[in-house]
Amino acid sequence: MDILEVIRSRRTIRKYSDEPLAPDIVTKLLEAGRWAPSARNNQPWKFIVINNKDIIRDLASVIQTGKYIADVSLAIAVVVDPEARRFLESGSAAIYGVMLEAHALGLGTGWIGCYDGAQEEPAKKILGIPDEERLQAIITVGYPSDIPEKTRKDIEEITFYNKYGNK
Repeated sequence: MDILEVIRSRRTIRKYSDEPLAPDIVTKLLEAGRWAPSARNNQPWKFIVINNKDIIRDLASVIQTGKYIADVSLAIAVVVDPEARRFLESGSAAIYGVMLEAHALGLGTGWIGCYDGAQEEPAKKILGIPDEERLQAIITVGYPSDIPEKTRKDIEEITFYNKYGNK
């Protein structure tokens, strides 16, 4: 599958099968995140692989926007260093790298943003993340049991030339 087809066919998955992921697949996902571009090559990310069901349930109890995390068998927390230049952009590139690799391997993912005080602080405590680090997101990962339809705006609707508003 070429890269544009991977991008076009990727979906956010919220329902997963119980099939566990092999350790070599998890390593491939982490490699995809590790090789993402970053500002000044600062690589401000760290990954926490979460496969303990008790920890996953604890996270689901504090993450309001991703209650479906309770049903996954694997999640990856992406932690970023806020002292690094462009840490959020770089962390986002790493997250998307993991998600694209997962899709190319036949897996589904969901991106649960945690970068705000209401969800971030209790989730950081559960995961033992130091105060000086930021929990940018938790990626849910697994074999999809339901694949939703996906739509996009027409390219003409979102594209301008040379200046905003020039069609």
